[in-house]
Amino acid sequence: MRTAAGIGAWLALAVAVPAQWSVPATDSRPREPAHLYQAFSAGEWADYRGAPEASVRRFREARYGLFIHYGLSSFKGADLSWSRETHAFPDPGEGTIPDEEYEAFARQFRMEHFDADEWVRMARGAGMRYVIAVAKHHDGFHMWDTAHSDFKITNSPFGRDYLKELAEACRKQAMPFGVYYSQRDWHHPDYQPLDPAVTEPVRAPPYWRARSGATRRAGPRHNRYIRYMHDTVRELMTGYGRIEVLWWDALWWGGMYLADMWKSAEIEAAVRELQPHILINNRASLPGDFDTPEQRLGMFQDERPWESCISLGPHWAWSPGEVKSKQEIVRLLVGTASGDGNLLISTGARPDGSFDPAHVARLEEVGDWLGRYGHTIYGTRGGPWMPGGWGGSTRSGSTAYLHVTEWPSGGLVLPDLNRVITEAGLVTAEGAVSVERAGGSIRISVPESARDPIDTIIRLKLASPD
Repeated sequence: MRTAAGIGAWLALAVAVPAQWSVPATDSRPREPAHLYQAFSAGEWADYRGAPEASVRRFREARYGLFIHYGLSSFKGADLSWSRETHAFPDPGEGTIPDEEYEAFARQFRMEHFDADEWVRMARGAGMRYVIAVAKHHDGFHMWDTAHSDFKITNSPFGRDYLKELAEACRKQAMPFGVYYSQRDWHHPDYQPLDPAVTEPVRAPPYWRARSGATRRAGPRHNRYIRYMHDTVRELMTGYGRIEVLWWDALWWGGMYLADMWKSAEIEAAVRELQPHILINNRASLPGDFDTPEQRLGMFQDERPWESCISLGPHWAWSPGEVKSKQEIVRLLVGTASGDGNLLISTGARPDGSFDPAHVARLEEVGDWLGRYGHTIYGTRGGPWMPGGWGGSTRSGSTAYLHVTEWPSGGLVLPDLNRVITEAGLVTAEGAVSVERAGGSIRISVPESARDPIDTIIRLKLASPD
């Protein structure tokens, strides 16, 4: 299937947040707003060296991961980096915590209850199939024992290599492990992706423009920053075992960030030499291996992987606010899997290194649901029917699963696939499923007493696989 379609207003999230799709210039999909879609020429698209197919397949089969945002902001229960007052150009806005106070949190990091093995057990119990941990966010604080900066976790009272312990715990429990690395760095003195002498801020994407008569260029110290950045990324790729995913975070955003700002092709080539199996996302202004819609679900897309990253609570990192309900998370899972994408749920620990029991309990509720119905999510592909206001479908071989989250008043009517349905049954309850074909449509009916309030799952056996 190569048809792109929206997943429906039933799961629509805020549209003003960042997202990123990489597309070949010949792709005919709608591109609104345009700054969310980075187009590449046919040559650029064909020449991009991506991950091996086996890695892509494992990533798709996993479907559900944990995004650990943990760092200095945990002391305020605030968003990681964005709560810092100063955001380096061209990032707009400012946070609420003065820089000096924010960076002083590094002297308070004790993490006395941190237990990497317990963190991974929690992720397993929640049904997650991979973990992505923030190694360095925009605030420039290193969560590992880097040799290239003193602004790091091993110089805190905790004094240990947090990232190494987490990577080792994942390996012990056979949990695929990946790292998030922000090319943006609001702490590093040499960070100058744009020279303010020839560029100036504007209020809309890409948030900068060249001054009259000038041409964009990096600041005079930025080459030193690039050397530092490449050195630290190589450090992560050589000292922390097998890394399944490298999650960049300087998205194109209509030209806000560009590949030459990081020498992206050079560092990605080095990463793939060091970790040949690795998947790399598309936030380095190269095509990448997968697309990254953020705080929203992606469109149906089964020709190229994608992953929606969505926060459990109001912030990416831990905060004491309300978290999403079991119903919301299950429906996010349904929306991603039926669109042929992955779901990466983000949260983090409290300053003492322990996870909020309320967050754990919510994730375990979803894990219990996946324990019963995960076979309709894991290892499936999206389709054969397009997602819509009613829910979506997943498929595995000759079996299709309908995930009905909102029943239409007249019953569920879908386009006929012109394939024989040999069996129909309920997965989530006991009861009969009625299948009627007429006029190029299939009408699916289930008694109201057998409908699940979160997700009614129907299994259809087809005479032949897709």
